[in-house]
Amino acid sequence: MHFSKRRPVAKILATVLILFSVMSMSGCSTLIYKLVGRIAINLGEDLVTPYMLTTDDVGVACDAAKALNPLILSFSTVTIDPDELEALLGMVAGNCAAKKAFEYDLQYTRYVNLGQTELAKDARIVAKRYYGLASKRFYNSYLSMTRVLGEPGESCPKKYRDDLDELVWLLGSLAGALAAMTDIQADMSTGVPLNLAPKLERG
Repeated sequence: MHFSKRRPVAKILATVLILFSVMSMSGCSTLIYKLVGRIAINLGEDLVTPYMLTTDDVGVACDAAKALNPLILSFSTVTIDPDELEALLGMVAGNCAAKKAFEYDLQYTRYVNLGQTELAKDARIVAKRYYGLASKRFYNSYLSMTRVLGEPGESCPKKYRDDLDELVWLLGSLAGALAAMTDIQADMSTGVPLNLAPKLERG
């Protein structure tokens, strides 16, 4: 008797699971991805970014930015472009690469002082590679900012929607300046436009 009462419930659950599986394997999976993408972007903007900007654990902020950036960007094919979040995450990730470059600069100086020429050359090469990576991340952060708020010019954007837009404008502009600076340290390997610095100064 107990089994007969449970059979209708089991049938309903089985039907729901089958329908969900069919929807996931069909075109309806796009709707699921859109929903998950929107949730992930909102979570990043509302919770993750404020935490990363206030934590004193640089390593955690670096790991979070490097891990979240490709995850968030992967949803851009099914939902809105997460340009604001990309600008912030790119800024943090760029600082992480610049920090690694500085560490290898210190190694270069130490090896030079010890007279270890070959090791000094190796450290210098790695430092330039990290400066190039930092420049690329900074420049991508700047480009994300310009897609949302336009390029810096003679004045600020006419209207900010919220505090996040102001933060994106400030950090995105700073990322542009850092992109130009680290590109010089990487022997201009990233190809950041030379007119970027004057544009940012006017902005």
